[in-house]
Amino acid sequence: MPAPTRRQSNARKDNVEDAACRTRLNGLFARKADTLTLMPEGGKAEAYRGSRAACDGDDIEKCGVYDLLRDFPAIDAFVVSKSLYECGEYQLVSRRSGNVTVTSEVPRLSPSGRCLLSIDNSDACERKYDVAIWSAQSDPQKLEFRYKAKPYENWEVAGWDADDRLRPRAEVSTDKGAYIRTPSAPP
Repeated sequence: MPAPTRRQSNARKDNVEDAACRTRLNGLFARKADTLTLMPEGGKAEAYRGSRAACDGDDIEKCGVYDLLRDFPAIDAFVVSKSLYECGEYQLVSRRSGNVTVTSEVPRLSPSGRCLLSIDNSDACERKYDVAIWSAQSDPQKLEFRYKAKPYENWEVAGWDADDRLRPRAEVSTDKGAYIRTPSAPP
């Protein structure tokens, strides 16, 4: 899932997290109009102030929408989407300290929950990485691996074989044409 944009955030007009999320995380977050407030157990409350009206009115500078998307109880973290007029990001927020790790997609946990994977396939926005893996055992998460391709590559991962092994596939475009890159078919 690439970073959220204004267009994607508009799919949720009511700007309120779902009932199951509110019940499960009772007391850990609050929503008042366009402001999402997270209340980490060991940190200070953090308010994310957005402006859906600015997005709807095409005010690029003030456009921003924050939504609580996911809870990762295994690593005591939430995922907040930050949707901007174009581009956006996901923020993995520690429920213990409030520390934030920014990713380009909702991160995926390894089988044991020791690692987090994020792939950036944005065609419209600057990529900070193509593939990144963080340790989920530290707070904040520690970047363990970062890959940024020289040619244009779009990566996908079918899943984890183990904590230290992924099943990746990349579509690579060069000035000489495009090809598929897998572990068994390197460039």
